[in-house]
Amino acid sequence: MGYDTSVSPERDKSISGNAEANQCDSLAAHPMDPAKKAVGVDFSLIEPQAISECEAAARGHPQEARFFFQLGRALEKAERFGEARDKYYHAARLGYPIGYNNIAIQYKSGTGVARSLLKAIEYHRKAWDEGFYTAASNLASIYREGGQDVSPDRQQALEWLNLGAKAAIHILRDNWRTCTKKVMVLSLTRKRRFFIAQLKHNYSKKWAMTVPPNGARVGLARFQETCPQRTC
Repeated sequence: MGYDTSVSPERDKSISGNAEANQCDSLAAHPMDPAKKAVGVDFSLIEPQAISECEAAARGHPQEARFFFQLGRALEKAERFGEARDKYYHAARLGYPIGYNNIAIQYKSGTGVARSLLKAIEYHRKAWDEGFYTAASNLASIYREGGQDVSPDRQQALEWLNLGAKAAIHILRDNWRTCTKKVMVLSLTRKRRFFIAQLKHNYSKKWAMTVPPNGARVGLARFQETCPQRTC
């Protein structure tokens, strides 16, 4: 495909800076942000107060990318889409690639901007290239479904799925230390299945491209049983 397929334990580790966790983190951290300093808040539960808290945090720490990203989430929840996109972009330029990912999602859904799957792919690619490996599953989803200015492409979807799984193996190897010793001895093949099982869980039952359904169901069940709070 000509994509950057180099994968190391350093991938998907955004620059979060040295600022301690504060109210901005508690009110607007993204649950899937690998550099978050709080549990994370579902988008639907972000409160208006998050805007002022994150604005203050960003003013006090102008090099702290995560505060700009979280401010972007708060602004988007308030339907201030253009301002949100500016904050996502600023965070990404400071080394926080999940910012590009959220811009891509806006283009995919047409939230505050003209819908364009090509632009969504462009920004998901930027996120991937700078280390946000979850962007691979988003790219796979776009190519699987297609629509508007992008035709469905099963092969591209499979390739991105496999790239994401390859990256996830390294991330899981690091993060698995927070789980039980029993999980630590699992093979990389089973860890890869856990990742793909999560993808299938997040999308639809039709997302059965490469992994036997029984193996995926077992993997997902074992993952949830071992790490019920998604700490790994």
